Amino acid sequence: MTTPGPPLNELRAELMAGRLVVVVGTGATAGATGNASTASWTGLVEHAIDRCVSSGTRDPDWAARAKADVHSPYDSDLIAAAEKATEALGGRSSIAYRDWLREAVGDLETTDDSVPLALKALADAGALITTTNYDSILEDALALPAVTWRDSARIQRVLRGDERAVVHLHGHWAEPESVVFGSSSYADVLRDENAGLFLRTFLYTGTALFVGFGAGLADPNFSALRRWLRTVLAASPYQHYRVARDTQVASFQAQHDTGEHIRVISSGPGHADLPVFLRSIATGVHTSGLRGLDADAGGDEPAARRSSDDPHIPLPDPPGRRQAFDSVQAAAERLRGLREAVDGDLLSGQELERARRYLLLFDEEITHLRRAAEQVEELTPPQRAQAKLWADKLIQILDASA
Repeated sequence: MTTPGPPLNELRAELMAGRLVVVVGTGATAGATGNASTASWTGLVEHAIDRCVSSGTRDPDWAARAKADVHSPYDSDLIAAAEKATEALGGRSSIAYRDWLREAVGDLETTDDSVPLALKALADAGALITTTNYDSILEDALALPAVTWRDSARIQRVLRGDERAVVHLHGHWAEPESVVFGSSSYADVLRDENAGLFLRTFLYTGTALFVGFGAGLADPNFSALRRWLRTVLAASPYQHYRVARDTQVASFQAQHDTGEHIRVISSGPGHADLPVFLRSIATGVHTSGLRGLDADAGGDEPAARRSSDDPHIPLPDPPGRRQAFDSVQAAAERLRGLREAVDGDLLSGQELERARRYLLLFDEEITHLRRAAEQVEELTPPQRAQAKLWADKLIQILDASA
């Protein structure tokens, strides 16, 4: 197994500071839709070509030549094929193009919401969510509106924290003229000063986490951005991160010049590991987390609380010493057994991989929990509440990943 080495503490720190920008690629939509054909860029271009034939604007021979460009090893050929299909559909302002986008992209349905909901956890913790996808999968999961690169005023509001939205770097299906699909639309976004300024701003002031990208970072828009990184920001002391599976890390890292400051990190061996990894970033920044044990959380046992809606209805007290002791000790003992099973080669296969990843992702939290278990009788009431919260949460995450 490739050692993942995800810099979780750095990502959590950036999230807490409001500087984490998640850039979501087509891989996330593909996974969320059961690999629907139009969730990938090549599949979408082929779908557009087929629509041109079925609508009678082009013949099968034209389609065969266009699809040869789709499967060319050169990205410029794929973009050229997309441009040909756009033109054959009447251009980005035509009704035919709008109807095709709605059918091919707007009607995509989520069949696996694990990654979208993990991204929601990051958004709820303060991350800015952006995407190169045209669909509404993230809007549905995050319950946020879409804003495209063409709306510079709203993007500025999002950057300043005055509005929450999913920023579509390459457009949204409901706004066809914003969709960056063929060569002319790429030219438009590259010429747009506000679109370029937004991309450079979040890389200059924040930390980017690229999720769901295969070859997507080689398109003209991101190629220009990466060129800017390795020239203007070549001496930057800050890192950006790209998530990949274990087997992809080395090949993906080879795609990046060192001056780009993009480090490829592993989320695990398979797709199912990605949501666990993403949630682990958000999990570590909760203000009620176990790290509060390090703070001076003194104080007497608080009295029973009451509902703000009805002052006569008491709410449960924080956990007592025995309740916290039992929960923390049970969690610590179970995690100790997991560590012994890994170290003693008592697990194998996928079960071993999951256990290793869990222990790596939550090493810091488990260390805090172990310390709390040793001194739980001396903890103040707020510290006991935090310790019990983390004990229950760590076991819940462990059970969910089993």
